[in-house]
Amino acid sequence: MKIGDIIFALSQAFKSFVRRGFITFLSITTITTALVVFGIFGIISSNLRYSVNKLKKRVGIEIYIKENIDEKRVQDLIQRIESKPEIDNVIYISRDKALQKFKVEYGEELLQHLDENPFPASLQLRLKAEHLGGTEINALTEEFSGYEEVDDISSEGRIATKISKMAKTFQLLEISWGILLFIAATIIILNTIKFTIAARKSTIEIMELVGATRTFIQRPFIYEGMLKGLLSGIFASVIIYGIEKLIRIVLPQFVSMSDLGLFLIVILGIFFGGIGSKLAVRKFL
Repeated sequence: MKIGDIIFALSQAFKSFVRRGFITFLSITTITTALVVFGIFGIISSNLRYSVNKLKKRVGIEIYIKENIDEKRVQDLIQRIESKPEIDNVIYISRDKALQKFKVEYGEELLQHLDENPFPASLQLRLKAEHLGGTEINALTEEFSGYEEVDDISSEGRIATKISKMAKTFQLLEISWGILLFIAATIIILNTIKFTIAARKSTIEIMELVGATRTFIQRPFIYEGMLKGLLSGIFASVIIYGIEKLIRIVLPQFVSMSDLGLFLIVILGIFFGGIGSKLAVRKFL
């Protein structure tokens, strides 16, 4: 591929931009809108996944230990539980620590008339991410209930099940929207390039008569589609960045798209533009 051919193709692509300003405006606006919607959906999905992951870390099992269990048996119980492959870590909350924690959170007034510590010792269990399904938590809860040292158990199996299903649902929605956007953007570019080819039909016929190769004729249209995708990606990234700034004013905990994510939006625009124009020239030239 000669440098002169590339420069010629780029110059033709820019000329087409100027000559067919209205069609160019419509196509860039449409692709930009599609990319913005895709970006917003990705941001929402990312924030939901972030929230789900935070919730997952809070999901676990709390075991309340009987009063007459000495410290050695408690340590043995902790070791038995830690040996389970599903368990990430075990936190031991003694009766005194539970009492102090209550006083810090709710004050001492509620306990001032009590003669003894009403709180049992407990174990807070955190499960590994791959074992946060409700079925697994319920199975562990049933097993731990049979331990002699255990008085009662509190678990969140139903919450874990809902969280897992929610995460999977949004992953599927994100993939589905990405496929839909790819198809839509490709069709948009394909049709705009089709109109450009029709408008330049006589020029193309002349180029064929003087011996121009098929690749030479097709290249300006492909560059034109990629250029439209590039501009659409840049505009979409700027709009998404502005939307994120506005949202963060209201929701400081909002997770923004990274610089890499914004850059990928631009790359996505170029990719869609290139694919759409490539399909168009293959079909109509």
